[in-house]
Amino acid sequence: MKFAKAISLILAGITASAVLSACSTPATNTSITASAGTEEYISFLEGRLDAMPSSLIIASGDDTAAYGVDTSAFIDDEGYTIRAADGEVVILGKNEKGIDRAVRQFAKYGNNDSYTFTYGEGYRVKRLTINGNDISEYAIVRADDGDACMVFASNELAAYIKKTCGAVIPEYTRSEYDSAEDKPARVISLTVDYPNLGNEAFTIDVKNDGNIDIHGGRYRGCMYAVYDLLRDIGWRFLSDPTMNYVEYLYEADHVDITADLSRTEEPAIAQRSFWDGGSGAFEKNKSNLKVKLFGNQGYGVENKAKYGGYGLVPPATHGLQRFDYDGYYDTASGGQPCFTDEDILQVIEDNVVNTIQSKLDKGQQIGREICSIDVSQYDIKWFCMCDTCVKGYAKDGISGVVLQMTNRMADVVAEQFSPEISVTMLAYCETISAPKVTTPRKNVKIAYCFYVNEGNSFCSKHSIHGEECGDTNISNGYFAKHFNDWSAICPSSNMQVWYYPHNGYGSAFMSPIYNIAYDDMKYLVSKNIDCLMVCAHDSTGVTNHFLPNYLCSVMAWDPDITREEYDALIREYCDIVYGDAGVYIYQYMMMCEDAGQSAPGCWSASFSKVQEKVSKKYMADNFDTFWELYELALDAADTAHQEKLCELYMSGIMYACIGITHTDRYINNSDPEDKTEFEHRHKELHRIFTENKILIDGVQNVYMPKDFNPMVNPFSFDSAEKS
Repeated sequence: MKFAKAISLILAGITASAVLSACSTPATNTSITASAGTEEYISFLEGRLDAMPSSLIIASGDDTAAYGVDTSAFIDDEGYTIRAADGEVVILGKNEKGIDRAVRQFAKYGNNDSYTFTYGEGYRVKRLTINGNDISEYAIVRADDGDACMVFASNELAAYIKKTCGAVIPEYTRSEYDSAEDKPARVISLTVDYPNLGNEAFTIDVKNDGNIDIHGGRYRGCMYAVYDLLRDIGWRFLSDPTMNYVEYLYEADHVDITADLSRTEEPAIAQRSFWDGGSGAFEKNKSNLKVKLFGNQGYGVENKAKYGGYGLVPPATHGLQRFDYDGYYDTASGGQPCFTDEDILQVIEDNVVNTIQSKLDKGQQIGREICSIDVSQYDIKWFCMCDTCVKGYAKDGISGVVLQMTNRMADVVAEQFSPEISVTMLAYCETISAPKVTTPRKNVKIAYCFYVNEGNSFCSKHSIHGEECGDTNISNGYFAKHFNDWSAICPSSNMQVWYYPHNGYGSAFMSPIYNIAYDDMKYLVSKNIDCLMVCAHDSTGVTNHFLPNYLCSVMAWDPDITREEYDALIREYCDIVYGDAGVYIYQYMMMCEDAGQSAPGCWSASFSKVQEKVSKKYMADNFDTFWELYELALDAADTAHQEKLCELYMSGIMYACIGITHTDRYINNSDPEDKTEFEHRHKELHRIFTENKILIDGVQNVYMPKDFNPMVNPFSFDSAEKS
């Protein structure tokens, strides 16, 4: 891209009024020519610049052609170019998003007299090679019998190579490539190596002759290898705190894939599932983000992953609620089915058999699509209190009675179909304790929940191994004991774990849970569990549940990363998602983590109040620092969207600080200047919460009132403001 003329000649020689609207701003005495709809960006510059230029042109879309620049040819949708000389400034963007980025770039780093900057014009990687051989010399060759997942992996590799550097790589099956006459000499080959690589392990072999051999497990190995190779090139696949897909590629003049990147990898935990609270963020914008995180489970009885769905074992998710009881049980009655009534047991058995048979009738195969069936309890705590059940509870515990039902279903499945199909049940709430007598069949999987039981909840301050917790109703010691009891009677290969790094109550503040997840994942991997279900939640911007999902996904695959590498993942996430503001967000986040670790005793991310999750003294002592970081982050953001993300996330800590210090710094404060500053911050909090309809309590649906009252502590809002 080249400017048609020197900037001074552009400004003097082109009559822009034919395509742009001219306006003047008396407050700045700047001659302004701008595309329609860009007024807000002029106002932005007026608010951010120490001095406005003598002349300013802002144009986007087709209007940029008047200045000799075709921004439609920019690769990045948010591309722009800036030229400034002798007080004359021209800002040209591909679209309004490009203008938004450009004015922020200029406000942060530019000057009116001499500045040049272009963003997003060409591909982010200028040259991509394999052992020095240009990527344009390659073809992707997949096995003739490659399934839908391998085809998808091949398609993704070709698509992302084009996004990386513009190279268009042809795709072939092996027989197509062998018979083709005019074909690239070098190949990236995709083949299945089973049973050596199981279902989803992979090998990437960068050979000395310049070819790459990718061998994968029979179901998902090649797909995971492709995404890992893309990470080597510089791609990252994330989600922002409002659950929008974020796809990022590091810029580079040259990326060379060498033999140093050859490796074999396999997951530490076989089954890995990541829940986003039902928001659909993992499938949003057709991003397939769940598989890019190496997740391999659908949430629920049916696998919902679009690709690589063979061989998945769905986690126990209250499967009995999806069965048809045909009049034997009223599912609206508010309790569990009776687990000792023969008629009801027969109905459950019939449903299990019919469910598996219907899958077989559709052509699904045992050991591929049909690996497990879920007969877990309802998501309610009330169990049948008939005489037979009560006697069974006394002898074997509630979990024993439920396991007896589960074992019966496992026997039926093994006899009528195959012992290769497992039957899953939850160890959750009233079934958290292991049975007194009954033990699971070999084809039974137990999904244990480190979550809640009557009067007890998990601790988010300490690791789930429980060794650091006290003997209180919030304690991982309680749950670790029961987990170990279950593990003693159930093969580790049959133990699944539900892990809950999310807010429940107190949703106006993101619980400081990022750091502790490192220790928790190390512990769970050491227990050789079969499945990890990360039960996070949706994100509002104030809360960010994607980040623990992301961190846990990395460690469920590779638990050997160091604490420094783990921290680097968090820092990288902040830099990618928040742009230049990331340095302040990361500091803000780590201070919040420190506040959580400084809190007295144990606390639960889901059930404790906000003021119980942090050290009040730490928050009070650092309120001014938090606020300074907030203002710095807003100024540093690269886009309006990033600025919004900063505003939302940081408002959670603002809420905690204002609630904790309200009495001392406002009600009883004798310093009028400090009191005025506190009221300003409180009002800013109120604006953010009301404009964005932020929940204070995500369970009780409590919001801030519409009218601002500085005398009222934000912690005090009650059910009068319920939705």
